[in-house]
Amino acid sequence: MTLKRIYLLLFLGLALFSCKDDDPQGPPYDYEGHWELQGANLASTKNSMAYRADINSVFAILSESGTKTVKRFSMNNYGVFTTEFEATLDFDPLLIAANVPATEGVIVAGTVESGGNTLIRIRAYDNSLTESWTSDYAGGNIFRPFDLTVLTDGGMSVSVRSLNDYDNYPNFSLYRCNSAGDTVWSKWSNSAQDDSYAVEAAPNGGTFVGLEKNGGVLGTGTPTLALLDPNGTKVWDTTYTTADDDLQFISDLKMTTSGDLVLVGETYKHGSILIRYDANGNEKWRKIGPKAGSIALSATPDDGVVVLGSSISEWIERQIEVWKMDASGNFEFTSTLGGPGTDNPGNIATLANGNYLLSGLTNGFGGTGESNFHTFYIRVNNEGEIMP
Repeated sequence: MTLKRIYLLLFLGLALFSCKDDDPQGPPYDYEGHWELQGANLASTKNSMAYRADINSVFAILSESGTKTVKRFSMNNYGVFTTEFEATLDFDPLLIAANVPATEGVIVAGTVESGGNTLIRIRAYDNSLTESWTSDYAGGNIFRPFDLTVLTDGGMSVSVRSLNDYDNYPNFSLYRCNSAGDTVWSKWSNSAQDDSYAVEAAPNGGTFVGLEKNGGVLGTGTPTLALLDPNGTKVWDTTYTTADDDLQFISDLKMTTSGDLVLVGETYKHGSILIRYDANGNEKWRKIGPKAGSIALSATPDDGVVVLGSSISEWIERQIEVWKMDASGNFEFTSTLGGPGTDNPGNIATLANGNYLLSGLTNGFGGTGESNFHTFYIRVNNEGEIMP
């Protein structure tokens, strides 16, 4: 064998070894930029995934073969997840929130059956997913937590809404809890017109609350955005009309890096709408979104927001949509993501490097029916392109 051939074989061997180590399609990568967690679901709610930028870790609530878990994942440069810590849950998880000051961990909220009723259960975990405390709150046979936000003092606000039988049960309640899970105050509606979709921590230690139709809690009778102080007293509110291009309900609320508030929701006729307010509730701008549905928001380092939604509002044949807006309300990109089948949006987070992580459910890996939907995650860059 000539020396030239020996060098060639050595070069090919090193190349193959290098490609194997740096394979960007390491499991569980699959089609169209999805990273799939086979057999897992729960990722189609806006609070089923949380992100900690300081440790570059993803926290998720999952259901795998009937077992409910909360997991902490590390994520390498190719988006491949590695489980760092996990805990098994003895209740049905629905929401997760990270960046909890008291424990540096996460809070998980869900429901548990007890004596024929459904209780709202909230559990706090430290950074290694060791349980810190668990609290149960009065619920009913049709209640569930719908949104959760961690407040500046380490406490939390949880919105709870009923799912049906509006004539016999109040539609909305709001719990304000301290960092140990004890109830500080709660507000209940006795109106069949109240429906809460979103809460967000406010700089004053209070809570921003978005209501679809507010007939009891704040007494305005129309869709409402309100700021409550730490004691639950209304500081200001903004109401909306029933015009085709006005807000029908609020999907999500997020504070920007400059202290403004941005909401995303849907209008009565024209699909998505985004509205930006200053800290006093003064409207800065509003924009009709480019797509039909909107689910979740994430603040971006440039004082803008990135929005996760879907191409159509129906369950079948959805595609994931993501778009970016700057601080002035200008659209910087819009992208349609996903592959064959139906992709349902879940949550979106801005990563430490300025890119974005999306979660949701897909049946694009095969199978039919809701039971064949699996959790997926997609990373996109700051131009809306899927990252390899």
